[in-house]
Amino acid sequence: MSSPSSITPEPELRAQRIGSRSDHLWKLTESTEANFSKFLLLGNTGGAVATLSFMGTAAELRRMAGPRLALCLFVAGVIMCGITLAMRAVAVSNTYVRFLSDAEKYRRGDVSWDELVTRSSPTEGRAMLGVLAALTFSCLIGGAVVGAITVWGH
Repeated sequence: MSSPSSITPEPELRAQRIGSRSDHLWKLTESTEANFSKFLLLGNTGGAVATLSFMGTAAELRRMAGPRLALCLFVAGVIMCGITLAMRAVAVSNTYVRFLSDAEKYRRGDVSWDELVTRSSPTEGRAMLGVLAALTFSCLIGGAVVGAITVWGH
């Protein structure tokens, strides 16, 4: 069985698929940003707020290394989450703009159907986004572990 990109549809269907792909990429942009930001940003900010609340209960807690380290990890996670979201938004936006440009090139006959299909997936900066996402998640887990050790270790 051949892959969907190797089947060349009729010109009318191609125009429909271009419109459909454009809508799909835009919806992908919105859902990716929303889901990613909800989990990592809320997790790290919630951890930072909880740590600050914990530290605010007694002066001796503010002098301890554990709560300070947990707070630093959560704040670093919030910052990295912001950077990751910005990079992801730029990458998907660039893909969307490139797709619109390529679709116009296709209509003029400057780009083949296969090139149009191949170039319409976000690929820019994937490795860096993966590293930042892993570091952001590590900050969330690290802050939670340090916080738990601090609370239950004393």
